[in-house]
Amino acid sequence: QQIDPYNLRYNYGNADYDSRNVLNGNYLIDIPHWRGPRLAVDGWTLSGTFFYNSGYPFTMVDSASPPYAAGEYYPDNDLPATIAAGSVSTRCGITKSSPGSICSAFSAADAAGDLTPAMSFGTQERNQFLGPHYFDTDFGVTKSFPLGFENANFKIGAQLFNILNHPNFGQPNGDVNSTGFGTITSMANPPTSIFGSFLGGDASPRLVQFKGVITF
Repeated sequence: QQIDPYNLRYNYGNADYDSRNVLNGNYLIDIPHWRGPRLAVDGWTLSGTFFYNSGYPFTMVDSASPPYAAGEYYPDNDLPATIAAGSVSTRCGITKSSPGSICSAFSAADAAGDLTPAMSFGTQERNQFLGPHYFDTDFGVTKSFPLGFENANFKIGAQLFNILNHPNFGQPNGDVNSTGFGTITSMANPPTSIFGSFLGGDASPRLVQFKGVITF
């Protein structure tokens, strides 16, 4: 979305999906035979996934600014906030481990008067601020039992989504005119869960499911 159609400098910035550091992976480990009864020690499989990415960008806005002021075209007709140079960290500092966490750098700058209502295009670039990072890991364990015909097996096991019960936060409120400015009020949903990928719902806590599968 362009900010100023007459000045390309204000339109330049990070993409909404720009995450500079990303590490994703999965693993599948078949446990080799150990000493002991084959029925008890054979057929174990461990599996899992892990996801990490740095925070996604967002833009501070000022909802109190008049719509289309100075020819402004930003989404929701909100002008970028005017920001005192060097006064605000570009990274969202999390101070709590629950919804309601504050991006401390933003709230501190607001209290110091470094964020002022913008009646022009402001001084910030598009998407120059970064929200909280994301980390999640899943784990699964299964035990296979031969059924004795056509290489058929019966597998039972458990899958633990977000096994560490690690909280991941959504983007902060970036409206400098809001009483909740800098506050995070939502959790980030994981890419994997019992409910499927990105289907919404409260899928952020640790979730456990048990399963049985017949393969042949």
